[in-house]
Amino acid sequence: MDRVSFRHVYGRMSMALRLVQDARRRRAVPYSTLLLRFFDAYARRKFSLREIAKLDLLDPGVTRDWLDRTASKQAQYDIQRELNPAEYWILTEDKSVFYRCCIADGLPVPRYFGCFTVPRNGRPPMVNAPFREQALLLLEGLRGHDLIVKPARGYHGQDVVAFRSDDAGVVGEQKVYRDTGDFLDWLASVSEFETFVVQERLKCHPQLQALSGTSNLQTVRMVTYLRRDRSPVIGGCQLKIIGEDSLVDNFSHGQRSNLLGDIPAAGGRLSRAFLANADGTSQFVDRHPRTGVALDGFRIPFWEDACALVERAAIAFLPLRTIGWDVAITADGPLLIEGNASWDPPQRGGEVNGEILEAMRNDSAMRGRLPFVARSLP
Repeated sequence: MDRVSFRHVYGRMSMALRLVQDARRRRAVPYSTLLLRFFDAYARRKFSLREIAKLDLLDPGVTRDWLDRTASKQAQYDIQRELNPAEYWILTEDKSVFYRCCIADGLPVPRYFGCFTVPRNGRPPMVNAPFREQALLLLEGLRGHDLIVKPARGYHGQDVVAFRSDDAGVVGEQKVYRDTGDFLDWLASVSEFETFVVQERLKCHPQLQALSGTSNLQTVRMVTYLRRDRSPVIGGCQLKIIGEDSLVDNFSHGQRSNLLGDIPAAGGRLSRAFLANADGTSQFVDRHPRTGVALDGFRIPFWEDACALVERAAIAFLPLRTIGWDVAITADGPLLIEGNASWDPPQRGGEVNGEILEAMRNDSAMRGRLPFVARSLP
């Protein structure tokens, strides 16, 4: 074992020991019980050390039934790799491909203007020049439009930019650039990505604006699973709620002060919401922290239309069989913003955890293909 590998293994063992010791200090539970729970969570269910700590899985109050409804990110990823052929992941993971597929299938998406590449600094001029010329041609032809630029292969709301190009230059959320070239130079200097898509900037439905106090787009995560008979199941639904003035609604481990609201059984109403803290923890809240609007029972506009949309999309994106959709609810109805062949487990979603896993368990075609579930957990 080389030095780097040894340090990595030693670090993980040290963290695991700290987790068990911390659980022992906080609760009068025998070490043997804690070690058994740790083995069940880490080795059998494939929860990472970070997930064990964040979800407090060594707490005896975390029941076996709750764990059976919850998949670790790794265990869920294993299922997704089996259900979603790797060669088709590009249909959702590259947004330039995703939007064109949606348009071809008649699925509503924001108006899509195209994509461009901005090579990172340091490339030879003969390489940069053609890409830069194409990007300038695209963006300068869109003057007067309110636009969103985001990485074609981005995730978690990284490097999403809103701007408007006019005679004063390129006007962003927090900065005015002299011209389109200045904007491209800035983008190349700050982003780890090189290829970006350009789409119209949407506003969320007025009822969602009233809920959060902002018109910035807030989406609903809706997960679909296609049974072997091609009948779709919808579950794991959560409304991503902007807490302050963030451009994006991603939870981001508390870095943006956003919220998540569970929508149990794909019923269209919030049951409870979580507010993210900067330390990665979360807390239940009854009302939006800025507007004071009640969250529990809030009805999502156009819900039936949103369900019908993701059911259509699930069929259209076969052979991918399980996809996490981000659906925008606007004044004119729902639109698809993203699809994810590798979607994360519902974050903090006590009431929506396991809805899709349960659908898979009930599908005879999936029997024997789900992660091992320990039945002897104390």
